[in-house]
Amino acid sequence: MSDQQIALNQKNAWLELFQAVTDKSFELSIEYVCKLHSIAAKEEALEWCVFRKGKVYISGTDYEPPEHTRLESIFQAMIAEVEKY
Repeated sequence: MSDQQIALNQKNAWLELFQAVTDKSFELSIEYVCKLHSIAAKEEALEWCVFRKGKVYISGTDYEPPEHTRLESIFQAMIAEVEKY
């Protein structure tokens, strides 16, 4: 995948998000995040609309992302926290 296509996918995902906010259809949900991911990662990701299924590393840092088995519960906790406000 070219850098140009990656940039276009990112642009299209942002446009989708801005449109959803503008027309008041935005909702913070796994389903909507999956929709954005399917646009941003078009032709790039191995799978769309799923949390990753394995361990990942970020080179150049000691930071370790959470285990893949915890991602959905972390996301749900984030939504619950946001909904308090």
